[in-house]
Amino acid sequence: MKGLLDSGSGRTIVNSRGAQTLRNAGLEMTESPFSNILVANADQARILGEFSVPFRVGEVTRVVEVLHVPTLSTPLLLGIDFWRRFHLRPDFVEETCEVGSVELPEEEAEAWEDPVSQSDPENESVLTEEQRGELREILEAYLLFSSPENWDVPKA
Repeated sequence: MKGLLDSGSGRTIVNSRGAQTLRNAGLEMTESPFSNILVANADQARILGEFSVPFRVGEVTRVVEVLHVPTLSTPLLLGIDFWRRFHLRPDFVEETCEVGSVELPEEEAEAWEDPVSQSDPENESVLTEEQRGELREILEAYLLFSSPENWDVPKA
C-alpha cells in the first residue's frame, strides 16, 4: 500500500479502504485509547480503532500504531510518528527522502514516538528540562501574541 507523507499529521492514519487492506493482510484492529482526532479542516473525525502495522522502508522495519479514521479521503497518511520511527529526512529541493542509516534498538526507537501514543501513565513528560523550558517560552510568547490587546496594529 502506498501512503502520503503528511508533515501536518502527528499520527499515521488509514481510511476504511486502507483498513480493509490491513485486515486482508491478516492484521487485527484493536480498540484505540482515542475516540476522535482533529483533521486538517479543524473538524473532529471519529477513530474506530488502531492497527499495529510493521512497515518496511529500505532495510529497516518498524511497527507503527495506525489509527483507523474511516472518513479520511486518502487510504494511508504517514504522520510525523512514522517519520520519527524511520528517521526520515525529506529533501524537497532534490525530491528525495533519506531514511536514517543507523539501526536503533527497539527501545530507543520507541522514544521517538509521538508522546500522545505512549501508554505509560507514570511518564509525565518525555521532554527534557531544557525542552520544557523552551516550550514554556514558546507558549508564553504565543499566549501574549494571541491576545488582541497586545497586537501592534496602527489605529485608523
